[in-house]
Amino acid sequence: RAPAHLPAPPRRTAHSCTAPMAASFEADLWDKFDAVSNKSRASFVLSQSLHKFLLKRAQLEADYAKGLTKLANEKVFGAPTMEGEVGEARAAWQAMLTETASLATTHMQSAEQLYALSKNIDEATKERKKRAKEATTKGDKLDKDLKSAEAVMVKAKDKYDKAKRAEGKIRDEFNKMKDAGQAANVAKLSKKVEKEAKVAEKADQEYAESVKMLQGVQSRYYEQEMPAVLQELEQCERSYVVAVQNAVRSVAEHQALLPPTIETCNQTLAAAADAIDADTHVRHVCDAHRSGVTERPQAQYVTFGSTPADAASRQSTSAAPAGGSGGGGGGGGGGGG
Repeated sequence: RAPAHLPAPPRRTAHSCTAPMAASFEADLWDKFDAVSNKSRASFVLSQSLHKFLLKRAQLEADYAKGLTKLANEKVFGAPTMEGEVGEARAAWQAMLTETASLATTHMQSAEQLYALSKNIDEATKERKKRAKEATTKGDKLDKDLKSAEAVMVKAKDKYDKAKRAEGKIRDEFNKMKDAGQAANVAKLSKKVEKEAKVAEKADQEYAESVKMLQGVQSRYYEQEMPAVLQELEQCERSYVVAVQNAVRSVAEHQALLPPTIETCNQTLAAAADAIDADTHVRHVCDAHRSGVTERPQAQYVTFGSTPADAASRQSTSAAPAGGSGGGGGGGGGGGG
């Protein structure tokens, strides 16, 4: 953070330990407030995106569930389709409608759970964002104060260096005149040396005060106030990543409900399909519509003035065996001989 000529910040004792330690913003990012602040903002962006994603996912689940429910309840697929259908085919069709409605219920339950999850994430994000904003605002002020103190010290150091160079220059000139035995110039330069020495002394004092002031600001910044800010931002980051973890796990748990429901639906439909047999189906149709009549009708020629019953009687007589009349004819023939 600071230029090379600035006082080094106090050594962090957390880094002096050789044993493995858990990472923390306070110990590992003590000089990276800007990076922590930027990461905090990025976390809120992802949190909001997660909220919106789950909201849209829930809407899709709900729309799909409504579509399945509407499909299963359409009248054209109910009584009009069932009318005249019998046996296992009717049962299979009814299973199709029932299991579609069951699947719709499961998807709607998933949608409701996703809606609730999305709402919880949104509320938690808003609360966490408020805390992070307060911490970031405080950190920005600390950062500004530190940079201001650094600038004051840099300015005082430049002024001090300039004064010391001016003092050294006039002293060199004074010594040359003195060595040359130029008493008049020596007396004249003596006052300038004294003046430049006072200016340098004052600049030195101001510089020392600025260093002391910066050290105090650094102590508060690195050892007291900024660690608290970093701790708060770390807690917000931890809450954020746990929320992401819980959200992903919840989605997985909700989706786990679908396979058993789908498997049950599939088993029901498969059993209904396996129960269908063409021979059995034909028998069911016959049983449902059989009249009980065994003889096939035959059209009769009805003469004028007769009834269908007379025609039937004549038909029955004409269809009788002719052996009796044939035998009589044979006997008459014998008498003639």
